[in-house]
Amino acid sequence: MRSKLKLLLVLGLVNHGLLAYQHPIATDSTHEGHVLSVAQSAVLSGKSMLPFWFLGNNSARLNEDDHLGLWTSFDLSRKPSATTQKLNYFYGLEANGFAGSELRFSVIQAYAGIRTKFVDIHFGAREEFFGLNDTTLSIGNLFYGNNARPIPKVVVQTPNWRKSPIFGSFLSFKAYLAHGWLEKDRYQSGAYLHQKYLYFRAQLLDKRLQIIGGLHHSAQWSGHNDETGTGQPSGLSDFWRILTASSGNENADRIDQLNALGNHLGTYDLNASFRLKKFTLTNYWQFMWEDKSGLTPFNWRDGLVGFSIKKNSKQGLIYGFNLEIIRTNSQDAIKYDEEGNEFIEPDNFFNNSIYQSGWTFDKRVIGNPIFLILNPGARTNALVKNMVNGVNLGLEGRFKQISYRFNYRHLKTRGTFRETFNPAIKLSSISGDLELPLKKSNLRLRGVIEWGNYPGKNAGLIFTYSRQFGLK
Repeated sequence: MRSKLKLLLVLGLVNHGLLAYQHPIATDSTHEGHVLSVAQSAVLSGKSMLPFWFLGNNSARLNEDDHLGLWTSFDLSRKPSATTQKLNYFYGLEANGFAGSELRFSVIQAYAGIRTKFVDIHFGAREEFFGLNDTTLSIGNLFYGNNARPIPKVVVQTPNWRKSPIFGSFLSFKAYLAHGWLEKDRYQSGAYLHQKYLYFRAQLLDKRLQIIGGLHHSAQWSGHNDETGTGQPSGLSDFWRILTASSGNENADRIDQLNALGNHLGTYDLNASFRLKKFTLTNYWQFMWEDKSGLTPFNWRDGLVGFSIKKNSKQGLIYGFNLEIIRTNSQDAIKYDEEGNEFIEPDNFFNNSIYQSGWTFDKRVIGNPIFLILNPGARTNALVKNMVNGVNLGLEGRFKQISYRFNYRHLKTRGTFRETFNPAIKLSSISGDLELPLKKSNLRLRGVIEWGNYPGKNAGLIFTYSRQFGLK
């Protein structure tokens, strides 16, 4: 570590909370109206690059070399009540300007939509949160996180949990369907994104016991390879094949005729929580799958398992604890043919021979940043390093008016099933987050210390003052 730390002054707006993980199925704010959110931040880094966890899960607001400069950002939005009974509208715009070694302007979010009691429809690039992980201490969703900037989409979803027509409030559901557009500068230029999920929730024992389970399914399809001059099927009949994970017709590549058209991947998500008098206990599982064969839920070895205990009052010196174990190195690799002969064919998460840019958007993995991309411009079906073992420990509480969060994380990456690292890449970190609410504003201090053989020893601090302005 260099003896002299470098100061990065950042004037930034982070309406959704810079570097914070939020619950994917939580309801929106009940505040109806136009809100302008502004923040000013100072970042102190021990190297000429930002720490790994200052970059990850941050919707690409910062770049690796943003170690010295000024960053100004504005976020104007309207968020209608999630309980509205009438037609309402919402929108969001987050624009950023960075002045450092270069001048850069970017738009992180730009979206608009309408909402009724039954349906939410919006279009544009919007920061979203998926999965059933812990709301504050988790390492984040493995499959679809906030590492890359938001993908432009058209989305139709239920705004909240909907009671089932047969079982009433005992069983409810939440659904999501989206069509998105990936960037042109990729191996399959202008490919489409298909995304959907369906969750069911059962509430028992006077709603003290809650069980949630569902499937999250995405696919990359269509696109044109400018190098070979070939394109992937993109008609309406092909969309139906993507929707149902069916095999391609005679216009598809041979591999897609034998399997499913496009690059299919996703997760099975499970969450069970039990509310006691003072505490709530939660156990959640996220199982990753790849391709059509993965839709049958037999590969329970790859993914994330989490446990948390939280005080219901969210008061006290310690009111929350979280433990997560990550393992993605099985990949259902050992398979058998019709004659019972064993062969090796790993699921190779986030990589695909046709979509060789992998599960990425704008050269960042769409999933969790623990899945490394060491050479973003490579043309290979091993771009994303997907064999990961890790642990995440989190603790949160409050001392007087100051709330805090601390995390310890240890990760080991072995590359891919066919291209392993020896020795493995290792990264450990300890991070802390302090927050002090003020009148109509907020003070926040976040720090991290990192060590290991990738990307090396580093440390950093981010100090933020933020404020919201309600507009009529």
